[in-house]
Amino acid sequence: MHGITLHHRTFMFFAMSPTLFFTHPLIIALLSALALRITGWLWWKSRGAGSLPGCGPGTPCKSVLKSRWSRVGSIPVSLLGSMLYAATIVASIAVYLGESTKIQHPARLALTALFPMIGGGTIWFIVLQRFILHRICKWCVISNLIGLFISVCVYKYVAAYGFNPGPLVFGFSSVVGLIVLQILIKPDGYQGGQPI
Repeated sequence: MHGITLHHRTFMFFAMSPTLFFTHPLIIALLSALALRITGWLWWKSRGAGSLPGCGPGTPCKSVLKSRWSRVGSIPVSLLGSMLYAATIVASIAVYLGESTKIQHPARLALTALFPMIGGGTIWFIVLQRFILHRICKWCVISNLIGLFISVCVYKYVAAYGFNPGPLVFGFSSVVGLIVLQILIKPDGYQGGQPI
């Protein structure tokens, strides 16, 4: 009986419409894991652990990763992105596995705050590369596009249950705060936007 139920749940999972499929908490968690893999890799490489493929010295990719906009103060933005994606994984799995509203409700509140952070952050960094740096880091863009898609998926998932204004305002305020801090705080060791 358990095998039949499991088979039925698996069939229903893959028989979903594309909209329901991509807003499923497990799919959101898997997409976030992919984004975490890329941002975590970017963060690790930013610490001097070798170079990324296609991001050698003198390349546009390397220029972006070494620019002042790759950090908020002394904190790499790739580390901040990794933390957001890790939180999205935890919240999505909690929503899926939670058997009571005691777990599901806080997890949905977390997702409500996370989607504007991820979406707003990815748009900001795409704008930075295109209009301020005039250089493109392909790995950053891939991560940004995946993040933007995750943000849309989480938005559609949360919208089905209604938005709580508190976490929503917190999420958007966090993005605004990030942008302001990046503009006002120039990381140590940078002059004219480039590393000394």
